Amino acid sequence: MRKAIITNNVTGQQIIVHATTNNPACSYGRAVWEDDSGNAYCEVDSITPNPIFSIHEAGGAPLGVQIKQLRLARGLSIIELSRLSGVSRPNISALEAGNYNASERILRRIAIALDAELSIK
Repeated sequence: MRKAIITNNVTGQQIIVHATTNNPACSYGRAVWEDDSGNAYCEVDSITPNPIFSIHEAGGAPLGVQIKQLRLARGLSIIELSRLSGVSRPNISALEAGNYNASERILRRIAIALDAELSIK
């Protein structure tokens, strides 16, 4: 399930939402952002939300540590992340241990599998 944080531009309130097509506000099968109470906000493609999780190449924890934390937060094993991302299990293990310099393409595949945003600075 794709989750995000949207911000009300008037009140500044931040709301955790998830993408769904099971809301009456959906038209033609297009997903909307919905909160836990079932309130729809807008179509998924009509805004760019703030991601709940981000992977940053520069600053903060090392990239491999961030990926491992996200994987564990999602309740995924390395094998499951490998299956979802198409990146080999040994490469994910080496990346998390800091022993592998992955290409941007591989990092994007992992970020997509973790439903995270990749920010390269």
